[in-house]
Amino acid sequence: MSKHDILYMLLTFLSAVGALVGVALILHWGRNRDTGLLPYVFYPIYLVVALSIWLSGRSLYVTDEINSIITVQHPLAIWLGRATSIFVLFAAGERIVSRLVKTQHKHEAPKLLIFAFLIYVLTNFLSPALFGAHVFLTHDPIYMVLAGCAALLCTKQEGETAVQSIRNALLIFVILSAIALLWKPDMVIERGYQGLIPGLSIRYAGLSMHANSFGALVVVFLICLREKPFTAVWLNRFAWIIGCTSLLLTQSKTNWISFLLCMPSLAYYSNADYMKRISDFRRPYLSVVILASVMLFSCAVIMVLMFGNVGDRMHAFFSTSEGANLLSLTGRDQIWEAALQEWHRHPIFGYGLTIWDEEYRLKVAMISSATHAHNQLYQSLSSAGLVGATGLVIYVSILFGYVMKTARPSHGLSIALFLLIVFRSFTEVPLSMKGFAGDQMTHLILLMVVASNIVPRVAKNRGAKFSTEKNLVRTFERR
Repeated sequence: MSKHDILYMLLTFLSAVGALVGVALILHWGRNRDTGLLPYVFYPIYLVVALSIWLSGRSLYVTDEINSIITVQHPLAIWLGRATSIFVLFAAGERIVSRLVKTQHKHEAPKLLIFAFLIYVLTNFLSPALFGAHVFLTHDPIYMVLAGCAALLCTKQEGETAVQSIRNALLIFVILSAIALLWKPDMVIERGYQGLIPGLSIRYAGLSMHANSFGALVVVFLICLREKPFTAVWLNRFAWIIGCTSLLLTQSKTNWISFLLCMPSLAYYSNADYMKRISDFRRPYLSVVILASVMLFSCAVIMVLMFGNVGDRMHAFFSTSEGANLLSLTGRDQIWEAALQEWHRHPIFGYGLTIWDEEYRLKVAMISSATHAHNQLYQSLSSAGLVGATGLVIYVSILFGYVMKTARPSHGLSIALFLLIVFRSFTEVPLSMKGFAGDQMTHLILLMVVASNIVPRVAKNRGAKFSTEKNLVRTFERR
């Protein structure tokens, strides 16, 4: 037996002992705790993301090629990232083990949704890793898999704590981005961008990888702020001002529309008085105002279309570079075409997890920003084939059913987060499990909100039984 074999055996033995000790520590720590550490993972994750950009030396004033050379990972950010990974594994493992040990837990877990989540993991990550055209195993999805399973075991208290935690963490993230804007603008601002705001030729990327990514984080922050406002009035107003200003400066049309779609769902479920007033025929003032506003807006649109020479203006706009980018969705049509071609070549299990890496982009002469398919369905088709697309459809369908069940208990928060993910799915990959930040956190908080707002069946049965008994008493009294 060689020295290397002895070393491998020793490492294996120590790993097994370490795993047993870790499980024992987890069980001891969470023995008398109903609330774990999982709701607090947002603080270190977003702090690591901010510090990674702050210490990287990034400059958005130069080209992508030069920026890739001058941008480096700082050792402090690397070690903080490793510590955060260990913290996430401990927090997720503690909740999973605790719920498995405590069989008489009052909170009901969404078993069907857990099953659908695991189906999605198996079909979109394990299947292409083992059976794809290019076999490749990686540990990246492990963090999201464990955290997702633990999130689906959250209680009501943990869900509320998680919403407050991600709200606070994102406020700190937005404030740090604003400080970077004042201290070193080239770190967070892209120049020479012509968006929809006249005279504004910049995009605000914040301490994130891209302006679109930063805009999505700001939308999540504003959604959670709407559901869980700060107690201090001045802090709440400051949060809304800095959040809305940051979202405006990103010039991300996708996130603007997502924000406008998410807020009405929150207003609908959290303000039942509005709906009662709209349907109250004795006080039709609010209904009349809404109907009159819709009519006036429709008339204005018709007048513009009839007398505004819209056709010539649209033709002139689409003849410009900005119009061409809009028609091609900033070059995403070429990425989608490449994704479909790979699916046609490998229809069952797809290309594999290594699609859209640097080697693949060089092979197909794709732009450097094409790190994924820029569409959730195309991503599943290209990387995991029909198997992955089927798993995606099953998971999203079951998730939507649970979102609708928890819409009212969560005051519309589950629907708002789900709408944000669905809308971003058209141009991004929000359900990706590569890495553990950004869209992964939106996915995680959605699972926590859904799981923590499920009404237990026992409570429903008791409520129905109480209602029946109450009706019988009323009937008896009338007689």
